[in-house]
Amino acid sequence: MPAKTEIVYDGNLRCHVLHRPSQQTIPTDVPVEKGGTGSAISPMDLFSSSLGACMVTVMGMAAQRCNLDITGAHVEVTQQSPLAPSHAPGPINIKITLPKNDLPLSPADVELLAAAAKNCPVKHMLHPDLHVVTEVVRGQ
Repeated sequence: MPAKTEIVYDGNLRCHVLHRPSQQTIPTDVPVEKGGTGSAISPMDLFSSSLGACMVTVMGMAAQRCNLDITGAHVEVTQQSPLAPSHAPGPINIKITLPKNDLPLSPADVELLAAAAKNCPVKHMLHPDLHVVTEVVRGQ
């Protein structure tokens, strides 16, 4: 059964997203520079964060299949402001830092995990004109 979400507009440029199966909610708000209060994640940041979360989750699935441990991997997502007047999203930069742990990852492991990240389902749903730069590095 597909997961269902509901979004309610709360007014004053704020919404809340309800994930029905878990009953978890995520508030959203518009950044101050766009007329909101900046009190919660913006819809655009939630969008780009979903991409980063999907990438590291798919990497985790690949790691499990190969008996690798990437627990503690860190994802940093930066996105340029939407381009006026179209409001099309600017480039998204995703840096995934793999943890340094007791069993170091080989260069081939890192390559395999990077390939997995680039094939996450959310990335496949993006318009081809949206530029996504992905960097996968090993922790120091």
